[in-house]
Formats: sequence, C-alpha cells, structure tokens
Amino acid sequence: KIKLLTFDAVNTLIKVSPCPFKQYYEAAKQNGYPVAIEKISEAYGPTWKTLKLKYPNYGLNQGIKSRQWWEMFIKNVFDEAGYTVPDDLMCKIVNQLYHNFGTNQSWKVINDVKKMLNDLKNAGFKLAVVSNFDERLPSVFKALNLYQYFDLLVNSRIAKSEKPDTKIFLYTLELANVRPEETVHIGDDYCEDFIPAQQIGIQPYL
Repeated sequence: KIKLLTFDAVNTLIKVSPCPFKQYYEAAKQNGYPVAIEKISEAYGPTWKTLKLKYPNYGLNQGIKSRQWWEMFIKNVFDEAGYTVPDDLMCKIVNQLYHNFGTNQSWKVINDVKKMLNDLKNAGFKLAVVSNFDERLPSVFKALNLYQYFDLLVNSRIAKSEKPDTKIFLYTLELANVRPEETVHIGDDYCEDFIPAQQIGIQPYL
C-alpha cells in the first residue's frame, strides 16, 4: 500500500518565472548596469554546468555556504557574458537576485499543482519534496502557499546528498518512517528522479 508520495520541486511543482537570465538582465538594469539579454542567456547554462561540477550541492563538501555559491555563480554569469561589473553594483545585483529567488518573485506554481496536492492530502497520503535545492526551499514554498501541503521538505543541503545519489531518497524515507515499496516519486528528470528512485525500490513516475 502506498503511504508516501515524494515530488521533485523545480519543473515538477514550481518553475522559475520569468526565466532566470531575464531576471539577471532586469537586476543589472535596475541597478544601473544595462547588459545584453542574449549574452546573459548564452552564459547562464555553461556557467551552471561548470560550477555544479566544480562545487556540487552548492559547495557543501568544500565548506562553502549556499549563499556564497550563488554569489560566485551570479558573478561568473556576468564574467562569462563579458561584463566586468564594479564590486558595489555586483553586491547590489547579488543581494537582489538572492532575495528574489527565496520568495515568490522568481517562482510560480505549475498549473493544477495545488488542486492535485489538495486531493492527495485529503486522500490521506503523506507528501514530501525531495529536491536539489538550497536552504531557501521552505521560504519559497511558504511564499507560494504550498508549504502547508507537505509533511517534509527535503533539500540536498540538509540531506548532505544530491540527486542522482540515492542517499537523499533514503534520508527522506527514514524521516517519513516508510519503506521504499510504500513510496511513489514524481519528478521531471530521468537521470535524477527516475533511476535513483527505482534503484532503491521506490515507484518512479515522470
């Protein structure tokens, strides 16, 4: 019998809105440093891949705080796009973006998610989030009025494990006090959601 439903967060329950590079462009513009949105867009993806590889789980194993990781990332996006932003302006841009991404200013709930969660909650299931996210996950879910649906919000920093590592799933099962065969995981990524969940006996869906 299924007792627990776990969900990935980004692109399953919530999505970045407006798109991230547009928010970076706007933050620079609002702080008096106009940039070309195309350059920010081109720099964003490669910078993300490089930094996630170099400092996985927002730098946890290197003793980096997640806020420091994001400062590095934001600065690197502008560097990669060919902009040398003065330190005082970069500080303002970082503060604005870091704040916004911890609120509902940078995120929106995907259509019909609230109705689905409400129905599942009323049906008596335990609900949890398992996400490669930093410590701002609860504040984002509170701002989006999603927090009350969940018994557990597990981010990769707290679990000290990042998907596709199975430890983040095992950590969640232990907290929820349920077995893998009593659990379903819903996500959007075959490598990060489907495979690790399946490996430990959780029923995965994309």
